[in-house]
Amino acid sequence: MGTPCYARSMARYPGCVIVHRFRSRYTTTTPAQLGADRLVNCFYGADVARGRSVIIISAGTTITVDYLKAGREFRGGAILPGLSMQLQSLHDHTELLPLVDASEIGIELPGLSTKSCILDGVRWGIAGSLSFLVDKYKQHFNEEAMVLTTGGAWKYMQDHVNFAFEYVPELTLVGCALYQRSLPS
Repeated sequence: MGTPCYARSMARYPGCVIVHRFRSRYTTTTPAQLGADRLVNCFYGADVARGRSVIIISAGTTITVDYLKAGREFRGGAILPGLSMQLQSLHDHTELLPLVDASEIGIELPGLSTKSCILDGVRWGIAGSLSFLVDKYKQHFNEEAMVLTTGGAWKYMQDHVNFAFEYVPELTLVGCALYQRSLPS
């Protein structure tokens, strides 16, 4: 499979700011490695932010937390293992822990069975990590930022974070359309 079109075009500019016709700026030291999902999520963020800074959280196989300064400049982010990946890893790398499906049990605090302990640890761990990252981004950039979330696993974390957010299930799909519209005809 070849390198995606956006990555080939961005690879010409290692370590610098990339400016598209959409007028979003992407600052990264490895532009060819910026995932297509993260790129198009930023296009969505830029479209709805209207000049405000935005934190975009996408919770799927992995969890990405990206910062879009002033709705126009990608300033980097964080990538964490997703909910299912963490549950699978606990099962695969231990002798006795069972594979737990994220939808099996509601959260008990503290967990009273092995399955609920696993879910407690993973869900609260992710929620704590996301809450910490959102707070740190706001401190680092010294500004408030709206938080947009997407992804199939978000429903398992949304009640456990300590920040306000807007869930947009079609965020990546709409971002794809906005990116496509930004390309030269």
